[in-house]
Amino acid sequence: MSRWNVSLPVTVNAYGKAWVIKNQVASGAVLTANDVVEAEVNWAEESSQVLRDGSLWMGHVATRQLTTGQTLRQGMVKPAQVFQAGTQVRVFAQGAGFQISSDAQALSAGVIGQIARVRMENGRISSGTVVDARTVKIDL
Repeated sequence: MSRWNVSLPVTVNAYGKAWVIKNQVASGAVLTANDVVEAEVNWAEESSQVLRDGSLWMGHVATRQLTTGQTLRQGMVKPAQVFQAGTQVRVFAQGAGFQISSDAQALSAGVIGQIARVRMENGRISSGTVVDARTVKIDL
């Protein structure tokens, strides 16, 4: 009895709904709902993750030029900077059973979902998560 092996080439396809670029988007442009259309695409066509949830790309900035027909994937967009260092922001701090708010000055640029440093009115420096163009949240 002799042993032998057989190799067969295999291509895997996984189709599903995803966001596709409708018209070209320049590098650095902010993505809006007008820039994309939902379509059936092959999720397995590339190794990077498909951005199915709109919150993962809506209002984000294109990291490179995006062309018509491209499926929106991880690495194609990044959160937008919403304020610069020196901007007056509102800080919300919350802990078990309480929430306070105060004005502060941003010490670093604010990118939604990222950490920014702020100087409180009393001079104390804190760090918190950027929520929007004027709000930083500190969890205590």
